[in-house]
Amino acid sequence: MRVLAFISALLIAACGFHPVLQSRQGAVPAEMARIEVSLIPNRSGQMLRNLLMDRFGKSRENPLYRLDIVLTESISSLGLRKDATATRAWLNLGATFTLTETATGTVLLQGPAQANGSYNILDSGYGSFVTENDARKQAIAVLADNIATRLALHFDRQHP
Repeated sequence: MRVLAFISALLIAACGFHPVLQSRQGAVPAEMARIEVSLIPNRSGQMLRNLLMDRFGKSRENPLYRLDIVLTESISSLGLRKDATATRAWLNLGATFTLTETATGTVLLQGPAQANGSYNILDSGYGSFVTENDARKQAIAVLADNIATRLALHFDRQHP
């Protein structure tokens, strides 16, 4: 079993694989720490901004890049009862992000990101509120991971 693991490690190393967020020269984390995340409206936007800032690191002095995000949210009812009340809901979060170089205003990367979640609609109003917020938090975390990964790949390609 150890031999198989050793051979697998050698094969992976031979193909040029390397972890993106722990780049060979540390260029990717250093570049991501120089990103300023613009304010995003609403509570969901605040949560997304905070998660992204946590993932990028703490250095915000003299940011080289600005990340602008437009966040959209929609909820669809699913699982209807005979009396036409919903028992389940589908939460869809969409974001359009733009990475801009602050010195020149040049757009370096832009694109969409999406995350989905679902939750039960309970008879208790508070219970439904809690399950909806939990689904929203999980979807926002997925959205933040998606955006951070795409930015890391962009910087990794810039610093081979």
